[in-house]
Amino acid sequence: MAGKALADLETVNLLLQFASFPRSVAAFHCQQAVEKSLKAFLVAHDVPFLFWHDLG
Repeated sequence: MAGKALADLETVNLLLQFASFPRSVAAFHCQQAVEKSLKAFLVAHDVPFLFWHDLG
């Protein structure tokens, strides 16, 4: 798994140690970990994909 995806999962694990935290923040980091893992998988298998975060 990509290093940045692991960092997102580590963030979620840290949040889970607290009794109260914004669930939306944990959900965001879970989604980011999945997205980054999928992109890493596609790159590793030479599968082209579009980048949609174009602010231009």
